[in-house]
Amino acid sequence: MQFDGCAQQAIWADWVLNPRLDAKISDYSSLRQRDETNLLLGPAYAFLRREFSKWYSQAGFNKQVNKILMTFGGGDDRGAIVFCLEATKKLFPDIKRVVLTMSENPRNGDIIQWMKKNRIKSELIVDEPEIARKMAEADIGIISGGMTTFETTAMGLPCLIVQIAENQNLNAKAWHEAGVSTNLGSLEELKQEVLCQQVQSLIKRPEQRKNMHIAGRLLVDCKGAKRVAQVLLGERK
Repeated sequence: MQFDGCAQQAIWADWVLNPRLDAKISDYSSLRQRDETNLLLGPAYAFLRREFSKWYSQAGFNKQVNKILMTFGGGDDRGAIVFCLEATKKLFPDIKRVVLTMSENPRNGDIIQWMKKNRIKSELIVDEPEIARKMAEADIGIISGGMTTFETTAMGLPCLIVQIAENQNLNAKAWHEAGVSTNLGSLEELKQEVLCQQVQSLIKRPEQRKNMHIAGRLLVDCKGAKRVAQVLLGERK
């Protein structure tokens, strides 16, 4: 089985797995070198850690926004977290900002300094072992456009996507078109006032957030690994 995410190289494997929402059979028509190659496409085949299955049934919808989760993957956030904190610092001070990052992020010192200076209701969590729980407990997310989108979608978390890498563009657009998240484009081109307005709009529209919550959980149900296992074992249903 070959894992793929871009449909750009020749395919020889028995199975090809591409969990992206915008993945299509036609993308592989000229790449598939063997007629018997099977394509496993879309978020129904997305692999998530077991912790997400545990929290899938517990991730509910909250009409009141109490927590905004900010996370941009496990590496360099490219300054996105400080940008988002600064853009929203005067917005609803009673709403807690929860920042998830990893020790590999070279910007952690900047985040700590920002929080010390501004003293808003916030929490920085580094190397959190229960990411699914933090996503399930949040009410709005501001995230990057990579694999994190599959995790927040499974938890039904309405999100604003800020792309920090060029290869996140198509993925972010696909979630936006599906009504799961709002794509705000690249970090380099995003203005702080636009982000602030989008957060404010989402907070004030609980019905929109509820629709995003429902749509997301229908697309990513944490059963992707099981489906793939059934295919590999010849138990396709």
